[in-house]
Amino acid sequence: MRKLHKIVVPNKAPVVLYLQKSDVQFHLPKLINNSPKPTSESQSPKTLSIHDFQGPVKPSYFASTYKDYLTPYEKSEIHKFLQIYYVRQTIPAGNNTPKKGAKFFPFQADEHIAYRYQQLQILGQGSFGSVIKCLDHKTHQTVAIKVIKDSKKTHKQMVLELDILKHLQLNGENHHILHYIDVFQFRSFFCIVMELLGQNLHSVLSDNGHKSLALPMIKTIAYQLGNAIQYMHESNIIHCDIKPDNVLFSQVRKTSLRVIDFGCSCWVGKTMYEYIQSRFYRAPEVILNLKYSTGIDVWSYGCVLFEIANGRPLFMPDNEEELFHMMIEALGSPPDYLVAKAGKYCDFLGPYKKIEPYQNKKTGKLYFPLALPFEKRITHMSESYIDVIKACLTWDHEKRPSMAEILKMPYFQE
Repeated sequence: MRKLHKIVVPNKAPVVLYLQKSDVQFHLPKLINNSPKPTSESQSPKTLSIHDFQGPVKPSYFASTYKDYLTPYEKSEIHKFLQIYYVRQTIPAGNNTPKKGAKFFPFQADEHIAYRYQQLQILGQGSFGSVIKCLDHKTHQTVAIKVIKDSKKTHKQMVLELDILKHLQLNGENHHILHYIDVFQFRSFFCIVMELLGQNLHSVLSDNGHKSLALPMIKTIAYQLGNAIQYMHESNIIHCDIKPDNVLFSQVRKTSLRVIDFGCSCWVGKTMYEYIQSRFYRAPEVILNLKYSTGIDVWSYGCVLFEIANGRPLFMPDNEEELFHMMIEALGSPPDYLVAKAGKYCDFLGPYKKIEPYQNKKTGKLYFPLALPFEKRITHMSESYIDVIKACLTWDHEKRPSMAEILKMPYFQE
């Protein structure tokens, strides 16, 4: 009888095999590692690469497994979050401690926001803060995040902006209004997650060589933008900053637009600021420091309609005084009773509040009433279209038609 050899195979539960000497020709490694494949939260830190990371995981797991990919500040901060979806792909060079008093969020490609969003590209930056294109590693969708410094000065307006966005989305329809997805606070910044959109109207006009857009496109913009403004006004909201920069096309179709940026918006009857609207699109009641309401959006809408038909803004002043006289040049003089109500510009209007010809000191240009009527600059447009602009640019805001009335004019029925 041949002698048998006893072999113990290493494992959690030892297995004893009795084999003949001539049969010991197998490879032990195939029998040794038969334990279940470790999951992302059970693997040894030494065997994992950040490039293989797939969230979500718990903060404690990430902090122990990928600690080299966290800054000293983040090793403490990360535990404030319930789940970790994304951090970064490289070992950080600095501490990444938030700087006190920083006005803008520090954009850095591929860095995270709230351990979930991967920063891809900065889309815009202004006095309000920044808008950053990001990849949401939870939903795997590309989004835009508006990041604003949360301070005593801005907090009230940020809360109002969010309330307005929520109110506009109550019925689930977009009405050509920006769709917001989520809101949170991160490192003393207020973050609003929004749908990612395409080009704004200003860029479209620039790409078109600042010439008139095609007539079908003009009608589409006029109708959709008008409907968006009407819906806002029906919801008792004044946008306060209608302009081409705040009219964006959807990524899917260039025939569908959205109105964005409610950072200056307010409820009807609860206006917050005297200095509102971008200068090129500012209504006369704002210039003259009179009480304003939804009519300021109608005025701005009329300015946008001129711009998409001409390629350039109707008014491009250096200051408000010049803007006032550009209005007179394009529209004729305002009613005397309207001027009489104004106190802000009494000095340049004279003691009798009589409007005199104005000269730009820098360029030497003189302005006279109706010296350049706006319709002379868009002669290719139909009379019904020009009538819409005339109605929008009514001097007296109390006589200016509402957006609902504008949309009933013949141009929109043709």
